[in-house]
Amino acid sequence: FIHERNKPPERRSRSKDKSPITGYNHFKGIFLKSSFIKKNVYLQVCAYIPNVGHNLQEHSQVMVRGGRRRDLISVKANIIRGK
Repeated sequence: FIHERNKPPERRSRSKDKSPITGYNHFKGIFLKSSFIKKNVYLQVCAYIPNVGHNLQEHSQVMVRGGRRRDLISVKANIIRGK
């Protein structure tokens, strides 16, 4: 980078988007225990399961879309019902 004399180079600002679903509208993942979804080996997302009762079992496939829950900490995705 070319910078002016006697001044440090400009720093690039980091992305403010900390969502784990960046780059995806929705994706298919594998349901792990207690609302964790596994997209691949490196990406694991905590997702909200809508409605009161559900019949999700461990290792079942689910569709996940973005959107955080304001009343639940670290939940930044929603499971799409019936997909």
